[in-house]
Amino acid sequence: MDESIMIFAIIAGAVICGAVGAVLGRTVGKVEPGWWLGFFLGPIGWVIVFLLPRDNQKARFGEVHGVKGAPQAPPIRPPRTRDLSEDSYKIWLVKRYGIERNEALGQFICNERLFSSLEDALSFADSLEREKFARAQQVREESEQEESDEIHDNRLVIGLVAVVALVCITLVLIGFLS
Repeated sequence: MDESIMIFAIIAGAVICGAVGAVLGRTVGKVEPGWWLGFFLGPIGWVIVFLLPRDNQKARFGEVHGVKGAPQAPPIRPPRTRDLSEDSYKIWLVKRYGIERNEALGQFICNERLFSSLEDALSFADSLEREKFARAQQVREESEQEESDEIHDNRLVIGLVAVVALVCITLVLIGFLS
């Protein structure tokens, strides 16, 4: 009778540890490996789950940089000052947006639009650049908020894991002392 209780306690502890491993695995995008590592290795498996590579790192890079798949080299950065009175910024805009004078039309082309003067084309390119900068800033802020929420969730999960670990250890000790 005592052996059957001990076997039940070990199996129940392994299932509980597996469930905790799955919960921890959810935080790093590895639910199934988290389950198995928790089931077979218990608290040691939980630590291993946190050391597994995260699947969402490439996805986040793609969200921020507009690239899917493997990371690519970032584009050349604009001059420090984004001011149309600066020659370096004007030159960068001309290269970045391919602003050129069409001799046949006698106008400047930027992003498949015609402008009567270079200043108008540069102003248009500058407005496009400011919109991109604002979107990138918004994505960064959202990403930082998600990371903050993830850290908060991880702290809650770690607290839960600590409680479950104590319960598992207590069950095992009770089984050995019985």
